[in-house]
Amino acid sequence: MSKTNLGFVEFAKQALSDGAGYVYGTFGDVCTVSLLDQCAKRYPDNNLAGGQMRKVGEKWLGKQVTDCIGLLKWYMFTGKYGDNPHGGYQSKYDTSANGAFNNAKEKGSISTLPEIPGICLHMNGHFGVYIGDGWAIEARGTCYGVVKTRVKDRPWTYWFKSPWLEYVSAEPSFKCDTTTNIMLSPGGHYQFKVTAQSTPKVNVGTGGIVTLLPRYQSGNDYFYYIVGYGSPGKVTGVYVNDVKQFEAHIK
Repeated sequence: MSKTNLGFVEFAKQALSDGAGYVYGTFGDVCTVSLLDQCAKRYPDNNLAGGQMRKVGEKWLGKQVTDCIGLLKWYMFTGKYGDNPHGGYQSKYDTSANGAFNNAKEKGSISTLPEIPGICLHMNGHFGVYIGDGWAIEARGTCYGVVKTRVKDRPWTYWFKSPWLEYVSAEPSFKCDTTTNIMLSPGGHYQFKVTAQSTPKVNVGTGGIVTLLPRYQSGNDYFYYIVGYGSPGKVTGVYVNDVKQFEAHIK
C-alpha cells in the first residue's frame, strides 16, 4: 500500500484533532500506567520518559500517544488513523528523528523550504511535518502532545523528503461533488481522492481511453489512479456516488 505525503498530512491532522499525546518511545500506543512505566524504564532520562516526564505523561492516560518521529512511523505501520500500530510494525521504519533525516537523499536548509505539504522538518533530535501555508504539525513533547505550530516560530534547521513516502502534487486539477470530465493524454497518470463514509461507487466513461486503478484507503479517504492510454485530448467522465468531497491531483 503506497503511502503519500498528502496521506501523511491528513493523518497528522487527525492526530491533532483527536488530541493525541506524547510519550517518548511510542508510535500510536494507547497510554496506560503500564506503558508509562515501561517507557520510563527504557528511557530513564528526565527529558525523555523518566523522572518528571513519567508523571507528566499521566495527562495522556487513555489517549493514543507518540513521540516526534513516531508520528511518521505510526502512519507507516497502519492502514488508517486509530489502528493498532503494532499490527503493521516493520523494523525498516524504526529509526530516530536524526536517523530519518540522515537517511534522506533530498534535503535543504529551512530557508529554502518548498511549498509541499508532507515535507518533513528537522532540528537536532526532533521531527515535524509541514502541512502548508507556513504551518507544521509536530509531536512536540510530553507537556504539549501533538500540536500545530508556525514554522517560523520554531527552531527548525532543515527540511527533507522522507524516502518512505511517495510525493505527489498538492494542487487539484479538478474538484466537484459527483462527476466531472477531464482531458487525458496517453500514458498520463492522474491521482484523485474520494472522501466518503463507506466505499464509494466510482466509474469512468468513454471506454478505450482510460483505466481506473484503485490504490488505497486512509480513514474516509479513498485514493485512485486514472491512466490515459488513448488518443491525446480525449475526454472521459469520472462518476462518483454518495461522496462528501472529490478531488484529483496530477501526478
